[in-house]
Amino acid sequence: MDAQSQRVARWLEETDEEEENDLEDLPSSEDEEDCCLEERHDSESEQESDVGEQIIPDTPSALQPLSESSSDEDVPLANLRIYKSKSVQVVFIVFMSLLSMNIIRHFTGYRKMMVLAPALFVNHGGGPMPLLGDKEHAGLTVFLRDEVKKHVNIKELKAILLITAHWEENKVTISSGKHHNLYFDYYGFPPESYQYKYDAPGDPELAERIKKSLEKAGIESKLDSKRGWDHGVFVPMMLINPEADIPIIQISVLSNQDPEQHYKLGEALYEFRKEGIAVFGSGMSYHNMREFMYSRHLNKVVNKEFDDFLNEVCTSESEEKRRKGLISWREQRGASEAHPPRAAEHFMPLIVVAGAGGPAPGKRIFNWDMSGTFRLSAFIWKDE
Repeated sequence: MDAQSQRVARWLEETDEEEENDLEDLPSSEDEEDCCLEERHDSESEQESDVGEQIIPDTPSALQPLSESSSDEDVPLANLRIYKSKSVQVVFIVFMSLLSMNIIRHFTGYRKMMVLAPALFVNHGGGPMPLLGDKEHAGLTVFLRDEVKKHVNIKELKAILLITAHWEENKVTISSGKHHNLYFDYYGFPPESYQYKYDAPGDPELAERIKKSLEKAGIESKLDSKRGWDHGVFVPMMLINPEADIPIIQISVLSNQDPEQHYKLGEALYEFRKEGIAVFGSGMSYHNMREFMYSRHLNKVVNKEFDDFLNEVCTSESEEKRRKGLISWREQRGASEAHPPRAAEHFMPLIVVAGAGGPAPGKRIFNWDMSGTFRLSAFIWKDE
């Protein structure tokens, strides 16, 4: 029972007590008789002097004087009945007002709860380069720092489930600690890139709920309270939400790189979006390390066809087309050049996020050519 309902209950109890007190205070039968005789005498005198002005009501009323046939004992009891009738009416009006307010508040809260948190895929770049101010990552840095917030109201999120390309396991693994240190899983960069801090909290209870939800969906999973957050988590999040005040659950991809299993994982995570919990994927829509090293600055985009394919399936009005397209992505032209065989871990977070997208089409919110050669795209799913 809420506080308002409790106050109404207490008020009703007090009213009953007052009514009992009124009954105790009623005059005795002898007092009633004397009182009524005096009142009747006064009334008869008034009637004799004001006969011409007497008005007889056309309709009965609860406040109409009692007829002469009424017994003397009925007078105080009738007054008490009028008092109780009014009290009941007041209580009823107050109760219905409070009930209406609670109903309005309930459905208003429900409507807010049903606003989906987004499913978002972003490119995190090479190691810590977006944080170091690398010129070739400038466009990506600006997007993560300034543009994501135009599409996602970070402060409304209850938590973020972040699927990272830099954590591969044979079964889906979920970070479950209250706090996770950073895992600097890159090498050969300046000393300052190993001093970063990102102290966003974890959420063990949410991690356990995710595990149970995946089990219901037939997906094997396990919890890990020890592994640190890799750069697939902290590099984009330091730019997207430097305040580090939103709980994060880091989730691995599968080492088998099976697209159907990753899409199914996303479908299972979709339900959490209804609770205001976002699903982020951190990877690269193009990731070919050999080409990154030897084909920079060719003054032409090497993955245009594959990027066009991604845009077509991710923004499709047909959820089934999106699903079939991403599950069969290896068959598309340019797929093996964009993500070489057995090295598609950076593509898996996009498939998970697309699976968590629900029935709505995605929207491309970032399309940029790194080094003028490698076209990168980011996608978001927001509304039903």
